[in-house]
Amino acid sequence: MGQGLAVVVAVAGIAVLSIGGVLGYLVSLHIAAWSSENRALDAQISAKQHQVQQLRNELEFRTRFPELERWSDPLGLQPADGRQYGQNVRDIDALAAASNQRVADKLPRVGGAKGYTPQARDQIDTLIDKIATN
Repeated sequence: MGQGLAVVVAVAGIAVLSIGGVLGYLVSLHIAAWSSENRALDAQISAKQHQVQQLRNELEFRTRFPELERWSDPLGLQPADGRQYGQNVRDIDALAAASNQRVADKLPRVGGAKGYTPQARDQIDTLIDKIATN
């Protein structure tokens, strides 16, 4: 009878450890699901905060409309029209073409009429930077 009782106790111990392991696993799954929900909620809160900031910026801009309208006549402010944009694009193209020609004239020629050197690349990069800052 002593050995039978020892087997029953051993089986009961294994069952208790197994149940404890399963419960531990279920608790960890529950915590992981809760953490995932919290991350999703944090992402929603962040998106809403971004929307609120955009709306605040737009509201601040719109509150300045009356001030802009009040000063538009004395300062000669006008909204841009299509011709102005077109003219600006033509000016930029003309400036870029003239600058490109000046750079091309300064480039050393290697291997005939056209050539490439590292200095040419540096000059072109400098030209692009100047156009971008203007």
